[in-house]
Amino acid sequence: QGKSLWWLFEVAHGKPIGCFINRNHFAGFVAMLCAVSVGLFVDGLSRRRYLEASLWTLCFLAMSMAVFMSMSRGAWVAYVLAGFVLVAVMMFRRRFKAGICLLAVILVVLAAVVLPARLEFGDRIESTLDSSAESSLNFRIATWRDSVRILPDYPFLGTGANGLRMILPQYRLATTRREADFAENEYVQVPVELGLCGLLLVVSLCWMAARKWWMNNAAGAISPAVGLAVGGAVAVVMVHGAVDFAIRVPLYFVVFCSLVGLVVGSSVDRHVAEDEGQGRFFADGFIARFTIPVVGLLLVGTVSLYGKAPHDFDSDEYLGRAQPQQLINALEWSPTSWRAWYSLGAAAVSLGTPDETRFGERCMSRAAEYNPNSYFLWRELAVVRLRMNDRTGAEEAYRRGKALRSWVRVPGLE
Repeated sequence: QGKSLWWLFEVAHGKPIGCFINRNHFAGFVAMLCAVSVGLFVDGLSRRRYLEASLWTLCFLAMSMAVFMSMSRGAWVAYVLAGFVLVAVMMFRRRFKAGICLLAVILVVLAAVVLPARLEFGDRIESTLDSSAESSLNFRIATWRDSVRILPDYPFLGTGANGLRMILPQYRLATTRREADFAENEYVQVPVELGLCGLLLVVSLCWMAARKWWMNNAAGAISPAVGLAVGGAVAVVMVHGAVDFAIRVPLYFVVFCSLVGLVVGSSVDRHVAEDEGQGRFFADGFIARFTIPVVGLLLVGTVSLYGKAPHDFDSDEYLGRAQPQQLINALEWSPTSWRAWYSLGAAAVSLGTPDETRFGERCMSRAAEYNPNSYFLWRELAVVRLRMNDRTGAEEAYRRGKALRSWVRVPGLE
């Protein structure tokens, strides 16, 4: 049985799963739904619907196995910590039977999945403690450190949404690891991209949602099962957001917001507006029923129709095959994109004329300025300058590239 389960993992490992192309994001999504199944299990148990509770237990068991078989360490941590939160809440509410059952199911998961593949799990855990520069943990820590260095230069408005990947290469200190497009930590990336102003808005939004949740719960508008399910899901998302960016996946984000809407969308305070004579209009009338959904649909339609161009401008694949005019448009959208500068320079150099080669060299120089720790850019720049008979400039670029990678070679400069 253990070999069969591990064979299933080997088939799915590292391949796109459903709406996800990253197994870490998929594991975080499933871990969030595990908390929902726990809430439904508790609801069935409290109503003495034991068959329903058993079915939700099976769902929780299957999804828990998926979380562990994903080999996502961040999802493991989020799952375990959220499990402790749920058990603690059950015990606090004197639902001892439900808490014990949840612990039993988790132990079954560990016995059914972890024990048969204990060597593989041991290797995965051991890799977390790896102290090499290329280890996953050190890569994340270095990325967080580099991202935080951006804050003093963009304190109030930040770099803009998705702007971190355009700015981060300028602040990257380590040269022996791969580049990062995300900070791998929402508590770092949100302040960097939105600045203090945006961070204040996000914190205010979270505070208002938490306050509304507390008010609805105090008024008895939220069932214990829903509160438990949403609380567990929030715990998973908060923990997982510290090591990954899964919440930026549309499906993950929409499902999470829908869950939060279950606890903040109650209308227990409508009477406040009704006392002013406008309650029916604002709470149940035209604005609430029609205007808000229509505005939401318009936003979705606008993004669907016109959002592809900005998305392409951030895509390495698109920039690699884009035409010069498209690259110029990409630079207008993001003037600090070293990828766009390099692609435009390479396109100009490929034309072969002296003027175009000179223009391409300037573009590549700008790309190296925005990504100074890329040996590839300095090597290409050395080749172009050598073609222009600028041996001094070529030697300088060659020296910079060789300082980053000792094995770099450029014909004609050895």
